[in-house]
Amino acid sequence: MKKLLFIALVLIASSATAQDDNLFTYDKDYTSISLGAGLMRYYGELPLTANDKIIPSLKPAYTLRIKKRFKNSLGVALGATHGEMHLYTGINDPYNFKSQITQGDLSVVYHLDDGNIINRGANISPYISAGVGYFTFDPKADLYDANGMLYHFWSDGTIRDMEETEANELTASLLERDRKYESDIVDSVSYDESGIAIPIEAGVTLKLGNLVYATLFYRYNFTNVDHLEGYSIDSKNDAYSYAGATLTYNFGAKTSTKRDWENYGDIDFKKFETEDTDGDGVPDFDDWCQETEGGTEVDSHGCPKVKKEEAPVEEETPVKEDKPKEIRSKVGDDGN
Repeated sequence: MKKLLFIALVLIASSATAQDDNLFTYDKDYTSISLGAGLMRYYGELPLTANDKIIPSLKPAYTLRIKKRFKNSLGVALGATHGEMHLYTGINDPYNFKSQITQGDLSVVYHLDDGNIINRGANISPYISAGVGYFTFDPKADLYDANGMLYHFWSDGTIRDMEETEANELTASLLERDRKYESDIVDSVSYDESGIAIPIEAGVTLKLGNLVYATLFYRYNFTNVDHLEGYSIDSKNDAYSYAGATLTYNFGAKTSTKRDWENYGDIDFKKFETEDTDGDGVPDFDDWCQETEGGTEVDSHGCPKVKKEEAPVEEETPVKEDKPKEIRSKVGDDGN
């Protein structure tokens, strides 16, 4: 009976805690692939002016990531990102740029759904990561209008087709910036259009199904370069951020059509229907009284029969019957 109660508790507990996961298990080691998109933003010495807004400085980026998770919490992610950075600092400011950027990186990931902080396979689980990457960039500036006229930025806030001089005040024509970034930026100091990045990332995964989940993330990339925008105005290195979402397919999750009781294939449940531990002739499944001593006569529930005590038989004392006395009449021979 104790064994049966134990098995029943195991089955009930597994059903209560696993719910739909009784058809789904996670490998401790698994591989996943993610595709995503987001917005990239530049951080550097070029300030945002009063004429600039945050939204125009955000440009799209796309990412591919393959991740291998080890044990309960740690993983390694190999990623590739391609996007664009942009900054428009004002109509009369030549320091504007747009740059294509491509990055590959390797990161160590720490998952909080390790079974201690958050249950493994939880619907919502955060993570953090840090790594190292290599990136290339190609800054471009908008220096010419649609007709190929070089911009000249005048102190009165206008753009003209001639240098700002007294002689050109009456003859210089006004130009409009077309915001097509067609020109390579050439600084006074030569620089390589590549560098090392240290990506720090935080995110949260949202379970969409047993094999698919979405991830929302924010990544900040520290770099060792000061020319992301093509200029070196101060000695501080530039940086850029990347925020977005990915859709992930998990190759390490396994599905099964088995129900809870089928997952205990190594247990012979039929044996429990016929097993008679105490050998009293009543199977344990129906035995209300386990561990009955051998040779004890039991009832249909496996419990010892109660013997009724027989009342002592009293010996009957013979009753002496009085024989009727013969009354003899002295009757003569003649009847008198």
